[in-house]
Amino acid sequence: GKQVLETADPLEKALLTHAAHRAFRGLLMAAPEGQGGVGQAEAPDEPARPEKPELVAPKLCPSPKASGVPLNVYMLHNLAHIELNAVDLAWDTIVSYSGHGLPLAFYSDFLRVADDESRHLRWCLQRLEELGSFYGCLPSHNLLWEA
Repeated sequence: GKQVLETADPLEKALLTHAAHRAFRGLLMAAPEGQGGVGQAEAPDEPARPEKPELVAPKLCPSPKASGVPLNVYMLHNLAHIELNAVDLAWDTIVSYSGHGLPLAFYSDFLRVADDESRHLRWCLQRLEELGSFYGCLPSHNLLWEA
């Protein structure tokens, strides 16, 4: 989990998340009933971020009309940003509560959420590329992480 939080590239973060989910599910299936556990790590203060998008105050984020990109790119970019933050928030929860002896279902549920959000993120990144754009083409805010 800490490795994902320390990974800046959104696609790599999503792929690491999916691989972790797949591996964890395999361990759960192989472990005797009620046995198994998670490691312990310390979460970074903030997750690693790519150089772009530039993080600005929300009021400095352009409106759809002022963005200079087609509306579908604008919407997908914002959705990708939300999905990226959702992946990081799920991992932050897992890592922050590692070592607290919580039931495996707690970690499994949040890892499933992280995996779902990483899949959504990959779809957004792929579609942005298909549209000739990329995540980072517009500034974004950091409110989802600051909350």
